[in-house]
Amino acid sequence: MIYFLILIGVLALSIWLGIEYMIGVLVGMMALMLMSFLSEQEDKRAQKERDRKRAKEREGEEYEFVEYKLPALDEVAAAESAAEASDPVNRQIAGVPVIGQYPVLPTGCEATALTMLLQWAGVHVTKEAVADTLVKEPLPYDHEGTRVGGHPNRAFVGDPYTEESFGVFHRPIAATLEAFLPGQAADHTGLSFEELLALIDSGRPVVVWATIDLREPQWVDRWADHLDPATSIDWQSPEHCMILTGYTATAVIVNDPHTGQTEQYPRELFRMRWEQLGRQAVTIQQLART
Repeated sequence: MIYFLILIGVLALSIWLGIEYMIGVLVGMMALMLMSFLSEQEDKRAQKERDRKRAKEREGEEYEFVEYKLPALDEVAAAESAAEASDPVNRQIAGVPVIGQYPVLPTGCEATALTMLLQWAGVHVTKEAVADTLVKEPLPYDHEGTRVGGHPNRAFVGDPYTEESFGVFHRPIAATLEAFLPGQAADHTGLSFEELLALIDSGRPVVVWATIDLREPQWVDRWADHLDPATSIDWQSPEHCMILTGYTATAVIVNDPHTGQTEQYPRELFRMRWEQLGRQAVTIQQLART
């Protein structure tokens, strides 16, 4: 139908512009329509051939149907009791919001983790406001033959809104926490793992540093402090920051900005990664929550 209408239009136009000129146009249009028609037919033929091959491949396939039966309530209770007996320790702080860092803050896991702590403490603040409050220093760059850049224990190296940036460590995070909750920041970096869990026992979530998905950290970059070239910074990747909210006998419970969910990670593996990233831990004073 569409081709017929096009031909009628071309013929009408040919009467207006002149027969000889429009004959060439008409021939060209007919050639294009023929090519389009042949292309459509070829696509249909190819699709039929693919369907035929898939049908042939499926011939002889066997499917197993498994009947699913809901367990009885006493079986569920017995299973839960067994799980509790095998992992009796369970500490978790309630009410800590879960916030994902993406897509706004691709390298802003630290700002996002701190936002969760601040909101739990009763501060109405967004992750963008926290990211904007962080002091920033430049990414590594060449200066008179030396690669220099910001120091993560003084400021965020780069910009948390960009994918090319690095990150920030405990001191600037504690300083930013202090800006929102004056007199309430508590930097416990350097404590033991048992002392870290004791902070959870006291009812306080803790901003902690490890790696994304607890992957093995790799030394990937080195530069000199742009304000003190005698000091070098070695960067481990994939550096990551989360908020620790609880633990069991075999796992830690964290709100992970990377996944945007509450996660349980193997306790000993988390301990290893946390220690590799410097045993960093930032939280609030005992009586800070409002």
